Amino acid sequence: MNRLTSSSSLSRHAAQAASCGTCPARAHCLPTGMNDTYCAAIDQLVERRVQLVRGEHLYQMNEPLSDHLYAIRSGQFKTYHLTPEGEQRVTGFHMSGEFLGLDAIGLHVHRGSAVALTNAEVCEFSYHRLADAAQRMEPLSQLFHNLLSKELARQQDTTLLLRNGHADQKFANFLLRMSRCYAARGSAPNLFQLPMSRQEIGDFLGLTAATISRLICNFKGQGCIKAVRRNIIILDQAMLTRIATGTPHPAPAVPARAASPALQLA
Repeated sequence: MNRLTSSSSLSRHAAQAASCGTCPARAHCLPTGMNDTYCAAIDQLVERRVQLVRGEHLYQMNEPLSDHLYAIRSGQFKTYHLTPEGEQRVTGFHMSGEFLGLDAIGLHVHRGSAVALTNAEVCEFSYHRLADAAQRMEPLSQLFHNLLSKELARQQDTTLLLRNGHADQKFANFLLRMSRCYAARGSAPNLFQLPMSRQEIGDFLGLTAATISRLICNFKGQGCIKAVRRNIIILDQAMLTRIATGTPHPAPAVPARAASPALQLA
């Protein structure tokens, strides 16, 4: 497991003015059917838009909540916590349209850290201003319900993923999940990049980096994926799905045997 040797406290850069109405992550961040009037209202609730470089922390474990929630406008993040021995445990990977910091609501302290896996941009909200506005605007109330529902669903999905007993099932499910996430954001579902390292993937799945490397080689040998550095090409999604579900490969068809001459004469 990786051991975090130093904490990142890089300077943040204010992002250029942007609008929720034109945001590429709008479909995943805001409730369906929210009109321009409500989008403009949410724009007013954004405290600032912040750009981070790869490796920069958005917040760190045990930091006070400071009243902030974050919506990922672009880029990807990793969340993790540290064990008492200082070892890193990856708890999730997050893409555009997802919120970060929800785990601190009610606790007033972040249970883990969030670090940018790529150059990224987030919208910073005041939790209390957002909550107050939700009491006056039904679409914002719906937004809160959606956020909590999605976070619960994400945690349940992660639990199910980690309960799959075999390493190949876990990794196949992980690749299929990433494929669905990219597809939902308008990208090709069979060609995508994994910005996280093999060590980070393994840590998330409860496997070692060596096991992830072996599984990539196995999947390539079976003809279901092609891997070039961190780029993944899914060649046979049906086979990858069978691996993920533990379904045996269909047996090859056995050609019918011709009747013997003796039987034909009879």
